[in-house]
Amino acid sequence: MKKVVLAMFTFVLISLQQAQASQEWDGGEKTLFASWLAVHIVDWGQTRTISVDPNYYEMNPALGPYPSTGQVNNYFIGTALLNYLIVDALPKSMRKGWMTTNIVTSFGAVAHNNYIGINISF
Repeated sequence: MKKVVLAMFTFVLISLQQAQASQEWDGGEKTLFASWLAVHIVDWGQTRTISVDPNYYEMNPALGPYPSTGQVNNYFIGTALLNYLIVDALPKSMRKGWMTTNIVTSFGAVAHNNYIGINISF
């Protein structure tokens, strides 16, 4: 699993370096995306913990209350790639707002999970 996370992170970082959208990504956009990706990976690790601990349940309706670890992995890999494609396709004027919204939303989930004692597991 660590190899999958590393491969995904490497793919996204390389893609950020070579982004050839209608408008190039600037340094701030790349930093925002990398920040979101870091929070997304923490959320992924916490959600993997939820998937194996019957004392917790998942609140994301896309996953349901008791997703399998495989479902969690597929969801987080898919949403990372989808988010990259969305940001790359957005007009430059919308990118920072989109990514800031995603960071705040993801960070809220991570903070809540941390508050109730959910650890990260890979």
